[in-house]
Parts: sequence; C-alpha cells; structure tokens
Amino acid sequence: MLRAAESGGAFEYVPNIRSSDDENYDAVREVLDGTYGGVQALDLQLFRGGNTLHRVTAPSGPTGRLSLLLSHVENPDHIATPEYVERLWGEVHPLHRERTSDV
Repeated sequence: MLRAAESGGAFEYVPNIRSSDDENYDAVREVLDGTYGGVQALDLQLFRGGNTLHRVTAPSGPTGRLSLLLSHVENPDHIATPEYVERLWGEVHPLHRERTSDV
C-alpha cells in the first residue's frame, strides 16, 4: 500500500478457497455474510488471485487509499481485452485497445 486510508481500506483475503474444479459457493457466501472464520488481512500480499477470494474494505477519510498492483503473465504477447481491463480496473489504457483491435 502506498497510502493508507484514514480508516478501512484493509486488504482481506481467503487463500485457496476456490479451485478450478470447485468455486466453493457455500464458503464464499459465508465470507460475504461475515460468518467465515478464515478471512485474513495484510498490507502486502503476493498470491494467485484467481483462486483466492479477495477484497478491500471500504476506505474512508479525505485522502482515500492508494495501492500499487502488479501482475504477471508468462506469455509476453498476452494483453487483456479492453472489456476485461475496464471491468477490473475501471479504465482502459490506449495500449489495450491498440493491441487487441485486430484480434
């Protein structure tokens, strides 16, 4: 985290709650309802996000929360579609549109 919020903004996660074979909806529902006992919180985390349920609690305060997020792909030619990027990050860099326009 580059700048913490005045309150809230905690990164919460439950490692390996899902797998490629099992979305584990019952446990995910417990996390969302606040009844699951395995939720953890950290300021710095390296993890495989696809199988790890994760979220940030609502930040408050005048400065908000500022985080640095990095990702890795093995194929250097891989670039996410503009639709995926917008859904995930809220905005699309022109490079995403340029690199995927002929796909």
